[in-house]
Amino acid sequence: MGAEIILIEGWSFSLDDDGEPRIQDIELAMRAGLKKPRNIRQLIERNREYIEINGPLRMRPTVGRISKPNGGYEERKINGFWLNETQAYHVVAKLETPMADRLIPLMARAFTLVRRRELPGGHELASVDLIAQKVAGPILQGQKVILARITEAETNLASRINDIRHKRPLSTPTKRTHTTANVILGGQCQCCGVNPVVDAEGNILDADFDHFFTPWQNKLYETWLICRKVCHADFTARGAHDHKINIFRAYQEKLAALLPSIVTTPPKKVPKVLPGQLPLISTPILVSPEPKSASKPKLRLVSKGNRTSSYSIAGQSGKRIDVPSLDKFNDKERSLILALRGVETMGAAELVQVAFDGDGGADPTSKVRNSLRRPSCAGWVEKVAKGTYRLTDLGRTRSGS
Repeated sequence: MGAEIILIEGWSFSLDDDGEPRIQDIELAMRAGLKKPRNIRQLIERNREYIEINGPLRMRPTVGRISKPNGGYEERKINGFWLNETQAYHVVAKLETPMADRLIPLMARAFTLVRRRELPGGHELASVDLIAQKVAGPILQGQKVILARITEAETNLASRINDIRHKRPLSTPTKRTHTTANVILGGQCQCCGVNPVVDAEGNILDADFDHFFTPWQNKLYETWLICRKVCHADFTARGAHDHKINIFRAYQEKLAALLPSIVTTPPKKVPKVLPGQLPLISTPILVSPEPKSASKPKLRLVSKGNRTSSYSIAGQSGKRIDVPSLDKFNDKERSLILALRGVETMGAAELVQVAFDGDGGADPTSKVRNSLRRPSCAGWVEKVAKGTYRLTDLGRTRSGS
């Protein structure tokens, strides 16, 4: 059966190799007003013996959508019938729909025009392929371009929404502290050591503040300032920072050493600038740290009813206890003490990584604080800043470091 399809007055016909026009069963059913056009194929199968008196039925495989019992559709290959003129009249007569009787004269006119190979007015018939090439081609090309742009926009929007939803921004004091520390350290990226991140005046160059552990951990000891094109792009692509943990810890140790000399004094209100005066700008001020003598943590006794409890420098409350050796602590307490033994100071997030292999639960800071309650009351551990701890002289001596 030939594949040439021609259109005439809204009808589509397929031409056999011998020029015999045929009409598709589904088009006949739709024009006859059947509620379910595919039911016409069952009618044709039931009357196939009588229909084929007017010539053999021609079939062509098509793709049909079959509804599933549990919902949805499934595409299957099924055979569609293409009927010649006499077979089409026989099928229409069997349909018994209100439109069937009015359909016969219209169908007869269409078949006649197809055989003559002309449209009303003497114009020749045009094939569907030619029409699609001239009319539908530019439309399809435009649709492809629009679809590509929509897909790209959706991808970019989803990425931006994900960043906005999950990433917690750094506070202004945290950004200012990182910037000042990088100026003191030479202005180079503390991750790669090559690209500059700040200039001598403290202006941030091509750099970003990076959340080292998770997007919602935005504290000073959980973030740093790194170059954008190399380091930050690498972290974004790989999704993990484990290969840079030692470099990050080295930077945090430098930052902890510089913290006493970095004092930020932002004014509560910006004063008015009079003519001839220079504006007052809040900038970090470098001061010489006062030498501190090594001393044991001071304890303040507080009376609570019939019992007396003490508060350690780590912010933990409880009775003052005396622990003579490391084996008197439980496993969690021992792991934290051993993690602190080799460094000067360490933040809660790093302690979770080192002591608990990253298993900090929903709130790693609370887990570390609760586990350090007894070592703090025993005078082994002290808190130097919010979420940052170190061993005391007593702790270092008794733990063997």
